[in-house]
Amino acid sequence: MNQLNLPADPTIQFTSRIMDDLDSLQELREKISHLPSSTRFSNEQIEIIYGIGHSLFMQGKFDSACNVFQMMMIYRPLDSRILGAFALCCKRLARFDGAIPAFYAALLLEPTNLNLAVHLVECLNAIGNHEASLKLLEPLINLAVLDESYKDLLARAETIREMLRTA
Repeated sequence: MNQLNLPADPTIQFTSRIMDDLDSLQELREKISHLPSSTRFSNEQIEIIYGIGHSLFMQGKFDSACNVFQMMMIYRPLDSRILGAFALCCKRLARFDGAIPAFYAALLLEPTNLNLAVHLVECLNAIGNHEASLKLLEPLINLAVLDESYKDLLARAETIREMLRTA
């Protein structure tokens, strides 16, 4: 296991330990804020660099965008938006070994972002870990049902669940 308590194996086992990991995130954030790299770029500069990565992604230059977001993770390792962007690039490039831990970390940091969870499910599915996909889908669907704004996400999650159940 590494500093963020992420499994090295992309076939992550989802357990109640996720909630235990959330408790240590604040302490980790404080430690990271004291590292010299955390102040190398201002928030404004980070936004400009993020914009470059986003622009590359939108142009379909996923490999270049992936490199930008990977570099950004050095300076903002606990920024769920950067982790999610990196993971999405990896997913588009079928680099699921990079996408799964990044989506997992982003979801730990922002557990209410159900889009991250759906992407994680799709990546787990892509590597054939259907059991982990189903374990993550059930609570995801239960949460999405509660909020009308997740209507499209709910349909996507239910479709994936049905595909897995019939497979």
